[in-house]
Amino acid sequence: MALLTVSAAQAFFILNSLPGRQLPTRADLIAVFPGKPERIMAGVKLAAAGRGLHLSVASHVPTAKIIEPFLRENQIPGNTVKTLTAALSRDTFEDALVTQQLVSKHNFKSIILVTSNYQMPRAFTLLRLMLWDSNVKITRWAVTGGTQPRCVQVLSEMVKFWGSLCEFILFKISGRLPLDFVK
Repeated sequence: MALLTVSAAQAFFILNSLPGRQLPTRADLIAVFPGKPERIMAGVKLAAAGRGLHLSVASHVPTAKIIEPFLRENQIPGNTVKTLTAALSRDTFEDALVTQQLVSKHNFKSIILVTSNYQMPRAFTLLRLMLWDSNVKITRWAVTGGTQPRCVQVLSEMVKFWGSLCEFILFKISGRLPLDFVK
């Protein structure tokens, strides 16, 4: 039974890591899980195009401060993008958690999740788990990128996927952030 569960989860992960992009409809929130500047730029462009009412970049720096150079560089008026700053986050697990907190606080019903194509399955799964008891619609907007070969990215993300699931379980059991255990 355990082998079947693990196999099903790995198949889900691999199928969800295949490339694909649908143009997102308008959402309450554009949530960027950063890591590379291309992801932030993609979120800013979606917001400037009116695809989302609010923009949040999960990070250890406030959203407005992060996107300021992108707005200036692309000559996008700052008042066209409404930013929300989530609690500060240190990794993908915390990105999903602080996004869930924003969604709950503002009663959002739809999200455009922006991250890399190789991180999307893990980020989407974590966000979906965080929003399990809600009817929030999550639209994925994957940004291409990464310098490693695709197979290396997928294998690396598969390992991180299982680590993130362990983080989620630990958080649900203890109520503490996993990174706080190592302090």
